[in-house]
Amino acid sequence: MQVEDVITALLTFGPVMIAVPWYYSMFYGDNMLKKAYGNYWVKVNLESEHVGYHCIALTGIDLDPDDGAPPYVRIQNSWGGWGQNGTARLTVEGFRRLHLWDNWVFAETAF
Repeated sequence: MQVEDVITALLTFGPVMIAVPWYYSMFYGDNMLKKAYGNYWVKVNLESEHVGYHCIALTGIDLDPDDGAPPYVRIQNSWGGWGQNGTARLTVEGFRRLHLWDNWVFAETAF
């Protein structure tokens, strides 16, 4: 599945769970983006050590931020002490570099 398909699912259905390769750089924020635009930004450096795979939830997207920040997806991580209470921004460019491993969309069901 392509990044554009996941973005379409996010805009159509709401949060999307994705599994991505996790790199050492992703444990720490991108200080240049944080200094320029605030918030916690994930740093995707494919040259850093690959430490495994991890599931994260895409919970929002801004393709044209008012503050001049690069287009980004908002993510929620299960690690509450990571980012800002488990949330962060990931540039769409960084998202494209991650090579999605798997993804899921949750739709409301009635029983």
